[in-house]
Amino acid sequence: MPGPEGKGGVAVQGGALWIVNKSAPEKQAAAWQFLKFLDSPSSQATWAVGTGYLPIVKKAAESPEVMDFWGQNPGYQVAYDQLLTGVNSPATAGSVIGPYQEVTDAVRDAENSMFLDGKSPDAAVKAAASAATNAIGDYNERIGA
Repeated sequence: MPGPEGKGGVAVQGGALWIVNKSAPEKQAAAWQFLKFLDSPSSQATWAVGTGYLPIVKKAAESPEVMDFWGQNPGYQVAYDQLLTGVNSPATAGSVIGPYQEVTDAVRDAENSMFLDGKSPDAAVKAAASAATNAIGDYNERIGA
């Protein structure tokens, strides 16, 4: 998971920016410029203060805007501090599941099917449950569980 190097204890979620390689090179180049803008300390500070979300850039966290926001709203700094001071332990290791990637993919695919394909939430959840159950079953068979 992304996070401060050498630190642990809290899994970072939602801090990923992606570019797919399925579009024209000029669109990918434009997307790269946009991601660099989003990842800039200034944009991250604006995002953190405006939403309470964690800045993903250390310079943004150290900016006067964010420091002032956290000074007035100390609860928003707690998660950031946990990233910097958390310890790696079984309790903080995250999901303990053999086919972690396959289950994560099943959930992601179900979410995408609602937003991209118009699938109903009920149908998406059923598809995710089926795919995850199959992945867990396959995993259990491989390890003899």
